[in-house]
Amino acid sequence: MYFHKYEHPMNFYSPREGELEYNWKSLGDNVYHYWVEGARWEGNPSQAEFDTLDFGNKESFCRSDLSTAGGFSLIPEENGSLETLPEMPFGVCGSKWILRFRLNSCDRFYGMGEKNNGFEKSRIRSKFWNTDVWADFSGDQIENGITDPMYISLPYLLLKRGKFWYGIQVNNPYPVFMNTGAGQVIEGVQETNEGGGEFYIGSTDGEPDLFIIAGMSAEDVTQRLYRLCGTSPLPPLWSLGYQQSRWGYACDSDLLEIDEKMEEHEIPCDGIWMDIDYLIGYRVFTIDREKFPALDQTVKTIASHGRRVVPILDPGVKADPEYSACREGLEQGLFCLNEENRPYIGFVWPGASYFPDFSLPEVRSWWASKTQEMADLGFPAFWIDMNDPSAGSAELEGMRFQKGTLPHEAFHNQYSVAMHKATWDGLKQSMPEERPFVLSRSGFIGTNRWGAVWMGDNISNWHHLRKTIEMALNLSLSGMAFFGADIGGFGGDASDANFIAWHKACFLFPFFRNHCADGQKKQEPWNMGPLALELSRTFIRARYALLPYIYNLFITQEQTGAPLIRPLLYNYEGFDLIDDQFLVGESILQAPVLQDLSEEPLNIRTLVLPEGYWLDINRSQWIPGPCQLDCPVEEEQTPLFIRAGSILPVKRAGRAEGELNEVDLLIFPEPDNCTSSYTYRYDRGNGYEYKNKGFGEFRVQISSHAGKMQVTIDSIKTGYAPCTVRFGLYSSIKEIMIQTGGEEEVLKLEDEKIPFCGSIMEFQFSREIVIN
Repeated sequence: MYFHKYEHPMNFYSPREGELEYNWKSLGDNVYHYWVEGARWEGNPSQAEFDTLDFGNKESFCRSDLSTAGGFSLIPEENGSLETLPEMPFGVCGSKWILRFRLNSCDRFYGMGEKNNGFEKSRIRSKFWNTDVWADFSGDQIENGITDPMYISLPYLLLKRGKFWYGIQVNNPYPVFMNTGAGQVIEGVQETNEGGGEFYIGSTDGEPDLFIIAGMSAEDVTQRLYRLCGTSPLPPLWSLGYQQSRWGYACDSDLLEIDEKMEEHEIPCDGIWMDIDYLIGYRVFTIDREKFPALDQTVKTIASHGRRVVPILDPGVKADPEYSACREGLEQGLFCLNEENRPYIGFVWPGASYFPDFSLPEVRSWWASKTQEMADLGFPAFWIDMNDPSAGSAELEGMRFQKGTLPHEAFHNQYSVAMHKATWDGLKQSMPEERPFVLSRSGFIGTNRWGAVWMGDNISNWHHLRKTIEMALNLSLSGMAFFGADIGGFGGDASDANFIAWHKACFLFPFFRNHCADGQKKQEPWNMGPLALELSRTFIRARYALLPYIYNLFITQEQTGAPLIRPLLYNYEGFDLIDDQFLVGESILQAPVLQDLSEEPLNIRTLVLPEGYWLDINRSQWIPGPCQLDCPVEEEQTPLFIRAGSILPVKRAGRAEGELNEVDLLIFPEPDNCTSSYTYRYDRGNGYEYKNKGFGEFRVQISSHAGKMQVTIDSIKTGYAPCTVRFGLYSSIKEIMIQTGGEEEVLKLEDEKIPFCGSIMEFQFSREIVIN
């Protein structure tokens, strides 16, 4: 597989007349399905699931046309149509195919999932093929360059054209390629003119199958993409807390020490993660009892402190007939075969290894049963690695699927999501009343349905921190809402300044885990310098304070498809190129520091704010937008802004744990008059009671005028217990009128200073009230 060689339209030709059947269907609400059938392809081996019945009969604002040559157009009432080229809109070359579109000079491109080649994707050539980045690229490329493709393949393109947005989802597991107007370059020097005026999408094989979504905003298109490809099921609350991991926790005492140090340093933490050290010779589904003789008790001890132990699972099964998993796989024919119908062998951590053929339902069932056995030992979650799949130094082409009948390219990109689901199934079988949690390195269409991903092996430097933000924004736009990065960097030794910056930048990411490699500098917070310990703890605690807000964003993601992390263009016009700031829901805007400010003459972060009023929490100032701002940054701060009118549910100050039915509602009214509302939902943080009985739910409406505020509370549904609430106003108002259940009451407010995201802020707090 050549990563940087790409197909070009000049090598494609129009199909013979009548050879292919072109199909077009409106699914409602401006979602369309386009597919092509013909003898050139043996069907579509995609196992991706699409919820095509979710769009009903909502009227579309576009007129659509399908041509006899395989081209199509979506024409809205105003300028901004999406059209294929009039000449050879669809081309073929053997089993390869290409779909060519007209390119406008004003076009902007986004999406493409996990790619570190920039946020906006104009004039980009790329292909979609899950790689093991550290094995497939040079050290220089990895450390400070661009590595494309990466671990996760989401063949999705988001186009902004004038006032309209179009999403194009390619349902094809073969290597998809895209070109968004990049010209051809000879030997990296000489430009040519071939390929201008168009952008194109294609694949090396497999039936063409695309979904096209039209909308008036990025928000509109993105939410329907999630509804099509799968929203993230509500995760267990503990998985949203801070997680501590390292390749190198090699015995029971290592795990217990981490547990004890978290208590000693008063760092809230919900998970301690084990890498491959716990395995017998790296054999999956084993435990090295010489290193971990008391692992069962260790897991129970750590659980008694409110933390989980999460082990790793790799797909490679050591080629050792004395090893039960290997013996079962050989006897039952569960492994991938090569061209000679013999079990394919790659070289990963155990050495020579076989690979489960996850394309087969019986293999997924077997893996789920093995996972269940592990989960029964007390493990409530797993993380799955090397599932790109990686086969070390072995050529991947020989790894075939479907008992040797399906070529490697047809299932390579799907391997990880099939393993992800099988692991999820095993946890579900072991603990049917709890929500499974599985973290994966690689992914494909639909991975969002089965848990989270991390962005793979990164480096402890500023380049990787900057690229993490770019990738996060496009993952969110491409149908993957639950993600995180290795905080502090996996490889290399993080400086204290860089370690602190990782925590500040990512403390509100959906998944928050500190992880690093064996042989590198230990980067648990207490192994860094005193300031790094203090500030990482500050922002870990800040995350816990905002867990009710984050949890409610996950509820919204499951219900509507709205991602948690959003580029500014998701909610606001005019910010097409802002790639180093993001929104967390609608209420929080963060502009993290992504360079070492100690090397700059002034600690200034230049940023932009959208329309409306925004509270600079570090300087306690309301700032009217839109504007560009030079923001002074102190060592202990991160530039963070709250949208005027926001109501944020937070955990009580100082409480690392606690129920979701005990919250403070922080109200940030506009400087003048303000009307706003927020619906808060809560449950036990695990289990499926919410699906059967719903959430505890109430709506808060605020109205302020001339120094007075009225708060109306509408109880929508009583949860498993009443909700105890304090109201905290960022305002000089000293009393509020509460209306609930037809009754009115005046609540006096008292000054209280609380830590909030690296700052100390003063609020006016009410006494507690109980909402039934």
